[in-house]
Amino acid sequence: MAVSSGLVDAVMAVDEDREPRDVAAAIGDEFAWDRFTVYTIGTPGEKINEEPGMIVEPGEHYTTQEILYVFHRDGVAVRGVPLPFENLAYGAGAWWGPRTRLLWDDEWGTHLEDPDA
Repeated sequence: MAVSSGLVDAVMAVDEDREPRDVAAAIGDEFAWDRFTVYTIGTPGEKINEEPGMIVEPGEHYTTQEILYVFHRDGVAVRGVPLPFENLAYGAGAWWGPRTRLLWDDEWGTHLEDPDA
């Protein structure tokens, strides 16, 4: 697992200025991906690792941060990104595409929205 400084910065920027940010632009060229999913703290490790690719969570349950984004490319996990932002757990278990945005909402705070979903 590795932190994505671009993604963390984008979440904090949306919290501050309420302007949308693209997840893909936030990650930039840190790594290549085509979809991602979100897991919450306590998710069994075997559920996180059931997709083909690397072992993202070696423990019995995910316990590192509030949420874990697992990015995939061509069906293979390429990066697990732990984030301390509990509000971004919305949509856990769903797949998010490359056009996903971080948006602000007065009721929900910063959240994800995928125009292709």
